[in-house]
Amino acid sequence: MVNQRRLSFSFTAVRCSGVTQPISFGASIMSPGFLPRDTDEYYMVMRQVDSLNCWEEGKVLLSRLCHRCHLVKPLRAKHCHIVNRCVAGFDHYCPFIYNNVGYRNRPYFVGFLATMCLNSLSGINLCWNWFHVMGRSIFIGTGFLFLCIIAVISAIMTSMCVYMAAVNLTTTECLKPAKCTYLLNHQGKFFNPFDRGIILNIMEFFNVIKPLTENGPKRAQMTSV
Repeated sequence: MVNQRRLSFSFTAVRCSGVTQPISFGASIMSPGFLPRDTDEYYMVMRQVDSLNCWEEGKVLLSRLCHRCHLVKPLRAKHCHIVNRCVAGFDHYCPFIYNNVGYRNRPYFVGFLATMCLNSLSGINLCWNWFHVMGRSIFIGTGFLFLCIIAVISAIMTSMCVYMAAVNLTTTECLKPAKCTYLLNHQGKFFNPFDRGIILNIMEFFNVIKPLTENGPKRAQMTSV
């Protein structure tokens, strides 16, 4: 009976890990949305840098020029100094998947967090059942506490990602809204021009529909930077 319970514990852990690993692997190897380097647009802009009218009319924005990747960054794109690349829809760099989280791989990242939370809960259940079957153990108890911490952290991070997906904001935009001047209206107050409602925001997050362009329906309410 005890051996059967042990096998049941092992099979449960293997099944949970079998779901987490491929999702985390996908988030790790997939391009988060790396933008092409050495674009013609960048060199064209640099040749026109002496034209004051060009800057005054807002056709080219100095803050959106990346002199490392040699490109004009679209809105919401950021240059990651860790991988030295510009990423479309940049969210943050995650050391756990050794990759940026961006427009393309963000669904995999949320899946990774959610399955990690479920995997931790499964491990907590295994440890609890082990206590009842095998008795107390310092090793299992330490693992139990560690899994509890991981479960809480991953649950909080998953909830935050779901919230940001629902309101169509990135981690960078939530933490540093003042530095994202495209999130300010003409009065200098916070305004999210990308919010299309929860359903459309979720669909956009999972790449079911395309994101709004810079000339979208709310673009007129954005500042010029």
